[in-house]
Amino acid sequence: MQLRRSIPRLSVAALVALAGVPFASAQTTLYTLSGQAANDRLGVSLAYVGDLNGDGRAEFVVGAPENGNVFTIAEGYARVYNGATGLSLYLFNGGATSDGFGTAVGASDVNNDGKPDILVGAPTAGTASSQVGKVYVFNGATGSSTPLFTFTGPASNDQLGAAVAGAGDVNGDGFQDVIAGAPASTSSRGLIRVFSGQNGAVLHAINGVASSDNFGYSVDGVGDLTGDGRSEFVVGSRLAGAKVYNGSTGAVLYTILPVGNDRIGTSVAGCGDVNGDAVPDFIVGAPQDGNIFSPGNGYAKVYSGATGAVLWTVNGDGGGDRFGWSVGSGRDVTGDGRADFLVGADQTGGASIGYARLFSGASGSVLHTVAGVNTGERFGIAVDLLGDLNNDGNGEFAAGIPGTTVGANAQAGQAKVFSYQPGANSVFTAFCFGDNLDLQVTTDCPCANFGAAGRGCANSTNAAGALLAATGAAVPDTVVLDVSGMPATVACIFLQGDAITDSVFGDGVNCAGGTLVRLRTKTANAGAASFPDSADTVSLSVRGGVTPGSSSLRYYGVYYRNAATSFCPPATHNISNGWKILW
Repeated sequence: MQLRRSIPRLSVAALVALAGVPFASAQTTLYTLSGQAANDRLGVSLAYVGDLNGDGRAEFVVGAPENGNVFTIAEGYARVYNGATGLSLYLFNGGATSDGFGTAVGASDVNNDGKPDILVGAPTAGTASSQVGKVYVFNGATGSSTPLFTFTGPASNDQLGAAVAGAGDVNGDGFQDVIAGAPASTSSRGLIRVFSGQNGAVLHAINGVASSDNFGYSVDGVGDLTGDGRSEFVVGSRLAGAKVYNGSTGAVLYTILPVGNDRIGTSVAGCGDVNGDAVPDFIVGAPQDGNIFSPGNGYAKVYSGATGAVLWTVNGDGGGDRFGWSVGSGRDVTGDGRADFLVGADQTGGASIGYARLFSGASGSVLHTVAGVNTGERFGIAVDLLGDLNNDGNGEFAAGIPGTTVGANAQAGQAKVFSYQPGANSVFTAFCFGDNLDLQVTTDCPCANFGAAGRGCANSTNAAGALLAATGAAVPDTVVLDVSGMPATVACIFLQGDAITDSVFGDGVNCAGGTLVRLRTKTANAGAASFPDSADTVSLSVRGGVTPGSSSLRYYGVYYRNAATSFCPPATHNISNGWKILW
C-alpha cells in the first residue's frame, strides 16, 4: 500500500467552496434499436455474431420474445443488425405463439463457410403442456428463414434454448459446435447438450444433480484451455455454481461453488485472454438475489483459464442491483491486446432502472458505466462486446433494455450500442477514487472508509461509496452526469470546478476546486441522480459556463448528505469520485 500524507479535514463550510474529481473513459451512443410493438421486449438477449457481409465489421443479434403481456404472448423474433450501419440485416420469426423465440441468441459457424450462423433459443416452444424447447440455427451467409438445424428438448418442460451459445470446435472436426441449456429439465435439475455443427449429433449430454439447481441456466464456449486444439465450455446454474468442461472428454476442469444466496453461475461467458498468458479466461456472474428480503449488490469474477484462479472480482453498487445478472467479454475494447469485459445489473431488486459497467481486462479497472433512465427499463439485462464497428480503433459494446417504452409502446424494448472512446490525456475520464489505490489521490478517506475501486469513499449505507460516471460527448455537448450509490433519497449537489485539489471533504476526499459552480441540486431516487435530466432545460456546458471545443478542462463531483452522525463523525456529508472533461 502506498504511503500518504495526512491532511486535516475541512470544515462543513468548505462544502460550498469545493467540488469535483474524475473517473472512467467516455462513450457515445452509436445505435439505438427499438422493438416494433408494445410488449416485444427487444433486448432480453443480444450477442456478438461476427462479420457476415464481408465489410470487416461484425454484426450482432438481438432477441425479442414478445412476452411483455402474459395474456397475449406472441411468437417472438430475433434481428441481426449490420454492425457498420445499425440497420436490420435479417429478421427471424418464431413459429407459434408463446414459443419464447428470441429468449436467447448466439452465433456459431456450423457449416464452416467462414460466416457465423445465427442461434436462437425458443425455450417454451412445443404445446402449452410440453414446452420441450427448441434451438434454431439459421444460415448467417444467406439469412434464410429455413433453419440449418432445429434442436428439440428431449422431454416435456425441459425448456431447451433458455440459454444458447457457440461452443467452438469441441470435437476437432473443423466445424463450430453449439451448446444449449435446458434449466427446467427434470424438476429443474437442468441439462445441457452440445451439438455437432457438422451433422447435429449430440456430442455431450450433461445433466444437473439436484432438483431446482437450474443447471444450464447459462452456457458459453471458452476456447482451448488444455492445448489439445479443442474448445472447452462453461455451464452455469442458479443454485449449483458453474463448471468448466473439457471439450474432448466432457470431464470437469474447474468447479465454481456457490456461496450462500449469491447465485453465482446465473451468467457465464468466455473472456478471451485477459491476463496475457495466451490461454483464454472466463467470467461468472453472481447477482446475489437469492434472498429477496436482503439481496446483495451482486458481483462477477474473472477466472484464469490456465489455473482456475480468480483474476478479478468486481462488485455492484447497492443491494438489489443484481450486478452480474449478465456478463459479456471475448473482445479487446481498448486496443491494449487484452480482452476486456462487461457486466450488467438490471436492478430488479429495486427500481429496475439498471446499468452496465465496462472493465479493463488488463487492470480490472472501470472503463465506463452506462445506465438506464426510467423505472422498469431493466437496462443491462443482456450485455456483450461487439468489436470495432465504426473503424475508429476502439471497440463497441451493447446493452439490452427490454422494459423501456418506445413512443406509446410499453415494453417495446431497446438495445443500445455504445462506442468506447478512451479517456487519454484526461479528456473525458474519472479520477479521485476513495479506494486507497489511486496514485493521484494523496489523502486517505478520513476514517479509513475506503470505497470500492473507482468510486468515492464509503458512506453510511453503501460500503462501496458513491459512483459518478458520465455519458455522451463534449463536442457537441451531449454529456450527462450520473451518480449512484448514495443513500436512497438524499439531497445532492452537482458541482463543477476549474482546478484540482486533494483534501478531506466531510466523509470523503474531494479533488475538484478552484472556482466552483453549483450546477443543480437534486433529490436522489434509489440513491441515484443525473444532471441534466428530463426536468432540465440547459446542457452541462451552458450551466457551467464553458464552451465546447474551447479545450477548457473542468472537474466534476457530487456532494451528498450522509445523515448518520455515528458514521465517520462528526461530518454528515460525503462526495462521489470525480470526473474531468476537456471541453
